[in-house]
Amino acid sequence: MADAAAPLLHGLTLIVDAGRQRALLRRLVAILTTSGAPEAGALDALFGAADFDPLALLTASVKQDTPAVEALAAQARIDASVLAVVGHAATLPLLLACGRCAEHAIESTRWKHGYCPLCAAWPTLAEIRGLARDFVLRCGRCASGWRFVQRGCAFCGSQDQQSQGYFAAEQERETRRASVCDACHGYLKTVATLGPLSISELLLRDLQSLELDVTAIEHGYARPDTPAWDLDVWIKPMAARDTRAQGGWQRFWR
Repeated sequence: MADAAAPLLHGLTLIVDAGRQRALLRRLVAILTTSGAPEAGALDALFGAADFDPLALLTASVKQDTPAVEALAAQARIDASVLAVVGHAATLPLLLACGRCAEHAIESTRWKHGYCPLCAAWPTLAEIRGLARDFVLRCGRCASGWRFVQRGCAFCGSQDQQSQGYFAAEQERETRRASVCDACHGYLKTVATLGPLSISELLLRDLQSLELDVTAIEHGYARPDTPAWDLDVWIKPMAARDTRAQGGWQRFWR
């Protein structure tokens, strides 16, 4: 029997075109090269090496497996934090495609947890939507959204009102804030929206509210530094004939 707390990707096998994944990584490096990033040369050499497996990095990034990313970085003598950022960016097309496929499944489930029902990431933001002020958590990796108890902590689940609070500018109390929990010392940014934010809008709102992150961190609050779920997912290369037939992608299965 499936665990009701398991994200939808848990236990799945995803089929990915390894060649396209390598090309994506190299395009990301080209952007770093243009910006003058000192790590770009080492990353380009790594991603271009014949023995480099782009799906190993993709798997580690999808699973949020920090030790695996650090091991890859150590082998290539690259800063692990830089490789983690590039690896994360390279997961977005796959995770967004999975999110679109799983949208109706997520809407039909009564997900009660604070982490993403698809990929197990902690929410990037919480939206307070429309006149009804529905409280919806949003994932910045796969763009999934799920309703949650507005006065509960997404990270530890505490609903003790004495431990809940927020930081906000006086004129933005109803539109933008950093909700904090004294039970786990976590914080989550909340924004008012008319409707669901697109993935680009979601990431932009996250960047535009960095002062809330700074304020929360300066007061001793932090976001979780470990994944919410030990995600088991396998990523295998697409066969050559499947690449031509499917345009580089194939549906995933249990």
